Amino acid sequence: MSQRKRLRHYQEELAVPGLNGYNYIICAPTGSGKTMTAASLCHRRMVELQKQGERFKATFIVPTRHLKGQQRDAFWDIFKPTSAVAVTKTSQFRRTFDDPRVNVLMITAQILVNALHHGHFRFEELSMLVFDECHHTTQKHPYNEIMKAYMQEKKRLIDRKTRGAWLVGLPFGGLPQIVGLTASLGTGGSADAVKHVVNLCANLDCTGVVTVTDPSNVKELEGINRPPELDEIISTPPRAPSEISTCFLKTLKTLMVDMEKRFLIGKAVGDPSRPYGSILYETWIGQIASTAEQKNMSLFIAASYLLKLNMALQTYEDLPAGYVLHALEAFKEQKRLEFDMNKAGKACREMYEDRVAKLKQLARKEDPLSTPKLKELVDKLKHVFTTIPNSRGIVLARTRFATRALYDFIGYHFGYSTSKVRPTRIVGQGKEMEDAQTAAKQEAALNQFRTGEANLLIATDIVQEGLDVPACNFIIRYNFVSNEIGTVQSKGRARAQNSQCFLLVEEDSINEKREHQNRTRVRDMDAAIKKINTMDKETWLGKVGDKQLDMLGVKGTSQKATSTRASTSRSSLAIRTTANHPSRSLCTHCRKYARSGVDALYDDDEAPNHVQMAARNMLSDRARKQAVTSLSRMSAGQRQRADSCRNCGRTVTSR
Repeated sequence: MSQRKRLRHYQEELAVPGLNGYNYIICAPTGSGKTMTAASLCHRRMVELQKQGERFKATFIVPTRHLKGQQRDAFWDIFKPTSAVAVTKTSQFRRTFDDPRVNVLMITAQILVNALHHGHFRFEELSMLVFDECHHTTQKHPYNEIMKAYMQEKKRLIDRKTRGAWLVGLPFGGLPQIVGLTASLGTGGSADAVKHVVNLCANLDCTGVVTVTDPSNVKELEGINRPPELDEIISTPPRAPSEISTCFLKTLKTLMVDMEKRFLIGKAVGDPSRPYGSILYETWIGQIASTAEQKNMSLFIAASYLLKLNMALQTYEDLPAGYVLHALEAFKEQKRLEFDMNKAGKACREMYEDRVAKLKQLARKEDPLSTPKLKELVDKLKHVFTTIPNSRGIVLARTRFATRALYDFIGYHFGYSTSKVRPTRIVGQGKEMEDAQTAAKQEAALNQFRTGEANLLIATDIVQEGLDVPACNFIIRYNFVSNEIGTVQSKGRARAQNSQCFLLVEEDSINEKREHQNRTRVRDMDAAIKKINTMDKETWLGKVGDKQLDMLGVKGTSQKATSTRASTSRSSLAIRTTANHPSRSLCTHCRKYARSGVDALYDDDEAPNHVQMAARNMLSDRARKQAVTSLSRMSAGQRQRADSCRNCGRTVTSR
């Protein structure tokens, strides 16, 4: 690699397990260059295989489609542009995969799930499988669907063996090496953070989690990726009830009651356990809309209106009535042509318009800064841009609806063109009429922010995870709290010198309590990673292996690496955390041992070179060095031959 492509020292530390052939997770802060580390791993592996006359294929999997192009561009720092490509559709996957010029494919998880489902792809065709934001590998996420298929294939290959050895975190039978990337593992909502890490490593078939620990490398990382100087929770009193706010809320809720009575016939409306304006109601009505979209257009339209009205109630807790109405009006106009083709759509619009005059009259009478949280936000922005005029920051909100209202308010309050505060807005991809943004709109907003045309990015959590956003000197989460991973990721955007992070919430609110809980979980996660990395290696891999075999439905396994039973039964797999098999064959040609215990695990042409290297890394440094040396002398064909001597490559005839 050229000088500009060379990894920093801390990145080299993160790369070590991957270079040794292990499946593993890289956990490092946002902006630390995890993608570049993965690109380097892929490139080194590609060079190694090409020297052996073998092809290299890798997939870099992202959780959302907007990340594909960005990660592809990062790989271009090492790979040729024709060698690393983004695939946008499942129909393009196989054709692109078969292109000999292409070595790395950037895809969403769903594309690979579809390819596996239709039989258009086999894991054995890959050399490496990289999961970006790998903490998603849980439950029914597409990441986990991919890894379930991977684990089933690994078990099928092992079941063909007579020794039944389960090697945790080692590719088997030509399966690809797994590398996960994340800024935070989270705790999965569990009180037992170690158990969560065990589950995640089991799902990803990883030997463990690597972080930057070398003191000199930690110092280098902190110089590149500065932690925020200030991280503060600001609690404000709730909005004081007034005649205007009470009337505004009552008008919106009455409209929702009327729409439910007219269009949600047969549905369990009026349930006090999911009041209007709550997330419970949002979830309920959202499910109705999703189910009805392809079956009942009238019901879908009514549910869509109710969903937006519920969001308006939520947003009114944080913003003035006038800007809530701006967002509602934008939704109505976006959907007017489509919805008015249906009688229910026209009726919903007219029911809303019958109340608009009253709502606007109330909004005009309201003090725009009657919400303490909003006043605090305005004061913070004034202070930041007055004391540091060249500031650049992000305001995060929970919904697209809220970002639109915030954008309108901040732009109007500070002045769109002449002010020191110049906002732009970015939300998730989708149809513009659904209040989403196209890829072109997203890129335009990011370019405004990068060039300084805009200095304030108003966004949903799309900017927390993966998106390449310039370093900021302040982050404000406006009444927005997700989970402990979001807490870590949001702070990762404040990387400029003397940066600050703020969370604005109502005092004693659910969000304030949740944030304190998140911070406790972050500490628990950090402690869990340190604990597993100081744990006895055999004990740790035994825990992961037991969990894997439980998931695969294998019972009665042993954590010890002592079983030598020969059985093809699916219930007799034994976890092998070391390569301690006693059988060795003496080659009559070179008079050296032809196959060690590790080699004996891989009959029938099932172990590529890097897997054998990884297994030998479990041995002593001296044994590893000898194994790597002998393997390097052999041709690819010799390494692939199951009955060949590992030293001279000739057919084994042992005594």
